[in-house]
This record gives sequence, structure tokens and C-alpha cells, in this order.
Amino acid sequence: MSSGDVLRPRRARYVAALPSEPERPKVPGGVSNRTVCAMLTVLSMALTTAMKRGLVARNVAQLVDRPAIEHREMSTWTPQQVERFREHVRGDRLYACWLLTLAGWRRSEVLGLAWSAVDFDAGTVSVAQGRVVVRGAGTTTGAPKSERSRRTLPMPADVMAALRTLNAHQKRERLAFGPTWIDTGSSRSTRTAPRFGPRPTRRHSGSTAPPRACR
Repeated sequence: MSSGDVLRPRRARYVAALPSEPERPKVPGGVSNRTVCAMLTVLSMALTTAMKRGLVARNVAQLVDRPAIEHREMSTWTPQQVERFREHVRGDRLYACWLLTLAGWRRSEVLGLAWSAVDFDAGTVSVAQGRVVVRGAGTTTGAPKSERSRRTLPMPADVMAALRTLNAHQKRERLAFGPTWIDTGSSRSTRTAPRFGPRPTRRHSGSTAPPRACR
């Protein structure tokens, strides 16, 4: 492992790699200027705290020139493109999850959705956790991306109807599989993949709609 490499053992946790660590494949493309600035800000805050505690003599992160961040307009689908995508996934088992992405949910939030966060009587769905892939550790479930991400949202009638259909379908599967069913409380549970990661949610990228949704 090269000096200066950083490992991510779990979500929101980064540690310096040791020379004894095995080599890991590099992610092509590097990181964006926005990510660099965000990481420098976090590092500077940590070093400022370390200075106050007498652990370091100076905050060297403040000496680093931040790269310029290019402002880009968010690219979103047109109503016609959204409708084309809805029709394309209408027969999918996870149709309700696709509708949540069109409602502005992050992929990690959809993957982390549990039935306990769905209030069918009130017509609301709460963002309480997220599910992401951690390199070298598989998928992990934890807190949402930020505290502001925790929210309870009223959902349109068609989204709640799709969630009811998925819930009923999952209950039928549970009865069919009997004791072999692994009940995790997840909205995407199956017998063989109780809480799968992001990869299965990419299979519609070749649809007639653009490859990016509204978020």
C-alpha cells in the first residue's frame, strides 16, 4: 500500500493506510474539485481542534490553495422523459422504489428504506437510514447522508399505491418461502438477497430514458 493512501473501513470513517495493507484497485477518474474542497474543510476543522489540544503546532490545511469549483446547472429529466421511464419500469417488482427516486430520493435512501418508515394511513414515508457500498466491506446500512436528510415526506397517491403493492407482494413471497425467508424489515427483501446493494438498481440504465434521474 502506497504512503498517503486512505481507507474507508465503514461509512463516514476514513483512516490512513498502513504500509502492510494490501494493494487495492484505484478508482479511475480521481475526485472532483468540490470533493477536494470539502475534504480540505473537514481536515482543517480537525487540525484546528488538534491545535487547541496541543497535538499539532499549526493547521497546514489552511495553507493549501483550494481548487476552483465550476458551477454547473443540474441536469434533470423533462416530464416526457419521466413518463417514458415510468412506463418502462411499471412492471418491475421494485416499481415503488423507482417512483421514490423520481420523487427526489437518493439511491442510498431508497436502498435503506424499511417498512417501519412507511405510514400507509398517513400517506408518508420517512428517511431514517441509508445503504451504501463500502469498498472492501460490501454493503452497509447507517445514518442518512446528513441530519438534514432525515425527513418525513408526504407521498403522492400513486407512490403509496405502488408501495402497498410491493408490501403485499413481499408478504406473499414470505408465505411461499416459509421458514427459509429472511425477514429484515426491508422494503426490498427477497429470500436470496434480503437487502441487496446498489447494483441491482442499475439494470434499467439502458432504458429509453436518459441514464440520470431527477437527482
